[in-house]
Amino acid sequence: MQARKFLQMPTGQGAASFADTRVQFHVDQIYLLVVHETQIATCKAPELECLKQWDTREASAPITDATYSCDGQSIYVSFEDGSISVLSASTLKLRCHINPAAYIPPNPNLRVYPLVIAAHPSQPNQFALGLTDGSVCVLEPLESEGEWGGSPPVENGAEPSTTSSATNSDQPQRSS
Repeated sequence: MQARKFLQMPTGQGAASFADTRVQFHVDQIYLLVVHETQIATCKAPELECLKQWDTREASAPITDATYSCDGQSIYVSFEDGSISVLSASTLKLRCHINPAAYIPPNPNLRVYPLVIAAHPSQPNQFALGLTDGSVCVLEPLESEGEWGGSPPVENGAEPSTTSSATNSDQPQRSS
């Protein structure tokens, strides 16, 4: 064993007795994403030096899963309330927030949320969700935005819009 560390729990949040802690190596094989229902962290392997932490005090519900995008530039995070956050992998800053109404049909009799999230292996802005009702959906940004949290491209010399998908999270995302 080269190293062993325990996650520093956010202030005011005790450790969940049997909450899963999942890990994923970054595409560069130097960094590691650590996912727990209370937080995500990026660490440098093999010594497990914690570089950045992001906890659910900034979120609306416990984390269900998280993964790096295939290019390692983004981290997709899913939550028990059905929302999705797209974070910058280097800073853990929010790039985009996706409202569950964008991909989950309303059903008051069923509480549906993502259990697992998987990045597309070659499309860095596309990911799939496995939901609690057994369904699977694929999400990607609107064509006009090009990437999560990106501004629409400038066309015909027009000024770009000052709003981004992070503030327009109620817009439906294209899903398959």
